[in-house]
Amino acid sequence: MAMIPFLDIDPAYPTVLPPGLALVIVFASNLVIPCIALFISRRMKSLTWLPHFIAFLWVLCSVVIFSVVGMPTMHDEETGGPADGLIGVPILLEAFFAVLVYLCAWIIRTVKWCMFIAGRVHRQA
Repeated sequence: MAMIPFLDIDPAYPTVLPPGLALVIVFASNLVIPCIALFISRRMKSLTWLPHFIAFLWVLCSVVIFSVVGMPTMHDEETGGPADGLIGVPILLEAFFAVLVYLCAWIIRTVKWCMFIAGRVHRQA
């Protein structure tokens, strides 16, 4: 019987989920949750920022969630090798780019708001 490689679990190093499966679930949810937040916030009349705030928190916490769920636990007398955390690099990069996109969107919205207020003040003078 052939095992699916990313579903293989080493019994000496137990995990909650197989590392490959945890990586796929967290990576996909980091893509889907901000998209769902965008569609939900467009349909809301007020508090349009709330879905984005929840999605932003999820993306920040997903790195920790992945490390708890998908990384193997080591014995007390063992030390990790130099490449033990490399499976988490895609999640870290995805979280970094999601935070960067949210930061750019916040800056653009703030600049537009400041320009709107400046235009109103200029028209009143």
